[in-house]
Amino acid sequence: RGIMLFTREQLEAMIGLCHKSGMQVAIHAIGDGALDILLDCIEKAKKEFPRENERHGIIHCQVTSHAQVDRMREMDLIAYIQPIFLNYDLEIVEDRLGPERAATAYNWKEFVEKGIHTVGGSDCPVESLDIMENIYAAVQRKNLRGEPAAGWRTGQCLTVEEALRMFTIEGAYASFGEDRRGSITPGKSADFVIIDENIRAIDPEAIKDIRVKQTWVEGEQVYAL
Repeated sequence: RGIMLFTREQLEAMIGLCHKSGMQVAIHAIGDGALDILLDCIEKAKKEFPRENERHGIIHCQVTSHAQVDRMREMDLIAYIQPIFLNYDLEIVEDRLGPERAATAYNWKEFVEKGIHTVGGSDCPVESLDIMENIYAAVQRKNLRGEPAAGWRTGQCLTVEEALRMFTIEGAYASFGEDRRGSITPGKSADFVIIDENIRAIDPEAIKDIRVKQTWVEGEQVYAL
C-alpha cells in the first residue's frame, strides 16, 4: 500500500456525493490495500443511494486477489487497465510482492472471464500513446524486448480479439457511447484506423511493430503516415 492522501471518511464522502449526484467515478488503485478501501466506499454509496447503470470503475487494478475481482464483478465495476506496465514491472513485481501475491497480480484474463468490463488504456503521457505496444503486452505478457521468452504467467494472456475489444467497444461502453462508437457498425460514427499488417494473422511477436497508416474520426481522415 502507498501513502493515504485522503482518510477513509473523506473518500466515502467524495464517492458518496458523486454517486448520489448521478456522476460516474473512476478512481486510481494500484495496490490491493487501496482497492479494498475503494470497494468498501463504492459499495457503501451504492447501498445508501441505489441507482442503476452507474458504470463506476477502478483505474490500474494491478495488485488484486480473486476475492477482490469477484467483488468488482458483483458490483458491476469497470476495470481500466494499462498492459504496457508489464514492460517495466516485470523486472520488479515478484521481488516487491512476493510469489504468492504476484500470482494474482495483472490478472487481466480473470477480469475478462468473470465478465468484468475491461477497458484498455495507454497511460500516456507517462507511457507511450502506442496502443500496439499495449496490445502486444496483453497478448504476449512480455516486455518490449520480448522477455521473458516464454511470457510471464501466460495463463493470463488475452487473445488478440479480447485485447482489441478492450481498446474499442469496451472503451465506448465506459463512456456510455457503445451505441455510437467502438465498433465498425452501420449507424455508428466512422472512427477507425488503417494499419499496415493484419493483426489477426501475423506472428503475435510482431504486434508491437504494427504501424498506423491512417486515422479517421467521424468519417474524416485526420492522420496519414
